[in-house]
Amino acid sequence: MSHAAASFRHGVHPEEHKEATEHLPIERMPFVDQYILPLSQHIGAPSRAVVSAGQKVKRGQVLASAGGFVSVPLHAPVTGTVESIEKRPHPNGQLMQSIVLKTDPFASQRWEPQDVM
Repeated sequence: MSHAAASFRHGVHPEEHKEATEHLPIERMPFVDQYILPLSQHIGAPSRAVVSAGQKVKRGQVLASAGGFVSVPLHAPVTGTVESIEKRPHPNGQLMQSIVLKTDPFASQRWEPQDVM
């Protein structure tokens, strides 16, 4: 199969159908019970976990630091407890090291500014 046969010239542009929801207000999505946060977020180096299983974390807290030149830190999307750090299925089809975070249903879930230095 040639490369040209596997690509789309000028990309794919499906119809948007915005008229179905354009009159509705923006909704806030509820928090889910558990988050799986892969330490590999892109083609760069995976982040390095700075938390451990059983640790309580606050929303916005750094969970993983940048692991290389092309890498990013990972922050907690919710207040909760780190259930585990283990390999989980990744969108790329492989098993990747991930932080499993259980949401604290009684926490305020306010983003708390962290000292970045």
